[in-house]
Amino acid sequence: MLPRFFRTESFWLPAIFGIAFALIIGLLGIVAISFTQKAFHNFIQHRSENTLARLRALYFEGDEAGPRSLERAARYLVGHQASTGSTTHNLLQVHGKPLVGNLPAMTPLIGLHEISNPLKPHVHVLGIGAELDPGIYAFVGTDLTYFNQAQEQMRYALMWVLGGILIVAPLGGYLIARRFLNRIDAISQTCHAIMRGNLNDRVPIRTSHNELDRLSEVVNAMLSRISGLVVSLRQVSSDVAHDLRTPMVRLRLGIEKALVGGTTPEELRAELQSALVTSDEILQMFDSLLRLSEIEGGQRPESFPEINLTETVRKVSEFYRPVIEDGGRKLAIATMQPCMVHGNGALLFQLLSNLLENSIIHTPRGTTITIALQAAQDEAAIMVRDDGAGIPPQEREKVLQRFYRRDVSRTSPGHGLGLSLVAAIAAAHGGSVTIRDPSDGSPRGVEFVITMPLLRAGSRKSDAPDAAPDGLSMGLAHSTG
Repeated sequence: MLPRFFRTESFWLPAIFGIAFALIIGLLGIVAISFTQKAFHNFIQHRSENTLARLRALYFEGDEAGPRSLERAARYLVGHQASTGSTTHNLLQVHGKPLVGNLPAMTPLIGLHEISNPLKPHVHVLGIGAELDPGIYAFVGTDLTYFNQAQEQMRYALMWVLGGILIVAPLGGYLIARRFLNRIDAISQTCHAIMRGNLNDRVPIRTSHNELDRLSEVVNAMLSRISGLVVSLRQVSSDVAHDLRTPMVRLRLGIEKALVGGTTPEELRAELQSALVTSDEILQMFDSLLRLSEIEGGQRPESFPEINLTETVRKVSEFYRPVIEDGGRKLAIATMQPCMVHGNGALLFQLLSNLLENSIIHTPRGTTITIALQAAQDEAAIMVRDDGAGIPPQEREKVLQRFYRRDVSRTSPGHGLGLSLVAAIAAAHGGSVTIRDPSDGSPRGVEFVITMPLLRAGSRKSDAPDAAPDGLSMGLAHSTG
């Protein structure tokens, strides 16, 4: 079998192009030599015809019916020979005997002919022969030696060029194929290492910034993304197992207690009710995880319809105002600028619901919860802040992770998935979540800022109605972080 590089496209592509280029060069060379030969022969023929015409005119003294002047014709031919040099071969013979010229007597040839000089066999002459009168013959020609030598050199040069192309093209293909295969092998080895479980390997990138380097950068970015997803999957699996252990143990203990110690219908009913609450808690956790997966693998922002974000924020505010006020807290509406975005109304409703429920659960009575909506440049920004205990700066990124719960929140209901849903919904809309100190200068509390691309007025196609909260699960208060 052929070596591997002989079976690669990177070898055959330059090799085929080299062969095709050689064929084209060869064809052009043949055409060039042919046209050069024809042009040179035409030049000799034209010059010979002019010389013969002048010789005929001198011989007849301008009138074929008048007296002949062989002497004048002979003097002209001698002068022409002297002026043109050794490249011209002439003959004027009378009754088979040469009179003047540098050619020996010859059998009369009429018209254009290529002859060999008997005095110099290696010399070939192209010329025209004609009879001036019966028995008087003239031949005027030009030596082809220099032209034939030039033509031979052109053929040799063409052969060397073609030979060089036919050698260099496969050699170049070999070098290119070997270089290309080295880079491909590096990418393959890295991918195999990733397949074996070494998620930290990356494709080496050179400084040439060619297409293979760009491909390597894309592959490395993809591997980093895959590595992050695998690590995240492992962490999620570990967190799910860890967080499920407590409710599952509690559920088992409740069932065991009902089986062993339940003596009255009321006690059995109480234990079953407790088991039902625990199972609902487990189901809520799985529902939140499934919701996260649906959001992260769902539509892209550009595929969402156009919605009025201002109306969605106002609906959520009015929906939660009774709940907030009944809990002894206050809901304030700050700036509410008009904003149109590409979005899913139900998901945005859930995002704001999780933020408000997070504030309700983790703030004391008397807290003021403020909602604002602003449009700045190309972004819409939703701000939800409270003046409660706040979140320390070192934990603000962590609370957006799945199942993360602060120590002070361990006694509160939930599994640490609510803020993860907020981050996932924001990312699904091409936005992000930022946690910072309150922008109103309050020394206490925290502010969540959700940004997403703003729909420009010139790019709007149609106003789609906001999705209503009907059917939206509102049991997320138990899954907020």
